[in-house]
Amino acid sequence: PAKSAATQQFEQKALKQKIAKLEKQMAILQNEFDELQGWLASEAAYQADQQDAVITASKRHADLASLLAPLEEEWLAMNDEFESLSN
Repeated sequence: PAKSAATQQFEQKALKQKIAKLEKQMAILQNEFDELQGWLASEAAYQADQQDAVITASKRHADLASLLAPLEEEWLAMNDEFESLSN
């Protein structure tokens, strides 16, 4: 049976809220990722006294990449679902 318009609107609103929450999470992680990437690409990171910081930053950078990948996949899936509800 077809969903009622009210049910469909409720599902769209709930999904839109989930997407917004996910986008906020992703933005926070992406900002940190970008900052680390910028620092790791800078000359300052490769001064002799920065060796430990480079190791720590590189590990965190890799961790962030691992965290972002599934969130991006989830975001794409939610957006596909939202589009299908809109049709």
